[in-house]
Amino acid sequence: MDSRKTGAWRLLAPLVPIAAFWILNARALRSWWMTDDPCLLGAALQRGLLTHFYDPETWRALSGTVLMPWTPFSLGLDHAFFGLEPRFFYAHQLLSFSLLLVLGYLVLRTFAGRLAAAGALTVFAVSAPSFAVASQLMNRHYLEGLVLALAAYLCFRRAVLKDRRLWAVLGAVLYALAMTAKEVFVPLVVLLPLVPLGSWRQRWIQALPFAAAAALYLPWRIYMLGWANILAGYLPSGQSAGPGHVLAMAALDAPWRLAALGFVALAVLIVLRRNRPALILGAAAVVVLVLPLLRLSALMVAPRHFFLPALAAAMLLAAALQGLPRRVAVPVVLVLCGLTLNNLLATPIWRGYDTQRDRYRVEGEVILKQDKGVLLTRLQDTQYLRCLAEIRQDTEIESTGATFCGDGCWCSDQPGLELWRIEDGVLQSATPVTACAEKRPLNVDLRYDRARGRLAWSFGPWNEGRWHVLLVTEHGTSIPVPLVASGEISITLAAGLRTVVRYTSPEGWQTYSPALDPTAGEVWQRP
Repeated sequence: MDSRKTGAWRLLAPLVPIAAFWILNARALRSWWMTDDPCLLGAALQRGLLTHFYDPETWRALSGTVLMPWTPFSLGLDHAFFGLEPRFFYAHQLLSFSLLLVLGYLVLRTFAGRLAAAGALTVFAVSAPSFAVASQLMNRHYLEGLVLALAAYLCFRRAVLKDRRLWAVLGAVLYALAMTAKEVFVPLVVLLPLVPLGSWRQRWIQALPFAAAAALYLPWRIYMLGWANILAGYLPSGQSAGPGHVLAMAALDAPWRLAALGFVALAVLIVLRRNRPALILGAAAVVVLVLPLLRLSALMVAPRHFFLPALAAAMLLAAALQGLPRRVAVPVVLVLCGLTLNNLLATPIWRGYDTQRDRYRVEGEVILKQDKGVLLTRLQDTQYLRCLAEIRQDTEIESTGATFCGDGCWCSDQPGLELWRIEDGVLQSATPVTACAEKRPLNVDLRYDRARGRLAWSFGPWNEGRWHVLLVTEHGTSIPVPLVASGEISITLAAGLRTVVRYTSPEGWQTYSPALDPTAGEVWQRP
């Protein structure tokens, strides 16, 4: 190959995965706030950009089981520059992913050729986990945490090769920031000494600042979440899942996972024959990435949970492709890209993305832009609408605006409400539902222990039928949440929250309690 072709290939190789990524994800620039996006942004607007890093009460109001303050910080920065214009938030998201691919290419080039690095990254870029992370703002902690982790590794590599402690310190700072994005980046410190680079002594010395950062992370996590919740996000109640469950889930629930397992196995087998240090590092990476998933797998239904394993699989693939003749490597990459892309196109997150975006947009725009009235929502995500209403209030778009209701029967029974609904994407006046509730006997006993954070309840006098609870705030009324007739749970209740209990009989009639304050320990009865 002459020098001109070599120069062109050097330039084009890292652009191949970036081009494939943008072709698949550019439509996100037309997207809207969805799912947890407004709640994460609202947390930054209400409490500031940095408060979630050091104030346990502030963070626990957002989540008591996981620790990822980087996300509201990053979204809050977007708001500081761009206001409430979602396309700029998504542009930031896609540019961050492009930076991730550049850093990933630099990492892969430390042990693989240009073709192997570009091919493996292209497979990663067209995968379902990559699309899930790139197209949803709420997943920014996975994305930018990985950017920081890869940059930290490159600093570590330079520290070992140049014997410069300053690079190791810079890498440790980036590693510490990555850990604030998501807990999954903590194991990086375990992998650094195993990298086939320099001598064992050099690697251990330069890994010391990273170890110090990991040591500081533990007391910070305990302080922010409390001892009881230090592993709460990784110890779900209910069934405990083992390796058999993980494999069955991979094969049955999402075909792209099975394809991912296939090329990981292929990469391991090839590496085993040629590169023992890479095999040791790869095995260690699989252990630290998969062990948490074994406990979480009973709850995992989203491709984003496999974002890091997908990149690790791409790295193993690059190691496997290294040294193969081009006439073999190119068809392998093309086949794997085709399989991975085909699996992405078959996933619900790809097929339903535009529909989901439009559903959130039409109702979200009512909450942000409508001056008055009550929207009878069809979204099953009323927390999304509540957070949008709080953003409207916090940004002083309007001191009052539209609210929402998840139960048309209950709202129809409230005097003086102007009801609206969306039909075929058009906002129109809604006719109140009449004679849908009956004044039947009902007992409600709510007892909240704020010191213990425990709520106990008992509903009656009916033994059969179904019970639901509606949460009522100044911004609206939730979708009815199913509940058993009596029980007790750990929960933190905010002041001003009111609760409506709904009973539905086996015959179909239903009756409601008035809005009660669960923090007051109310006992209410209607004979």
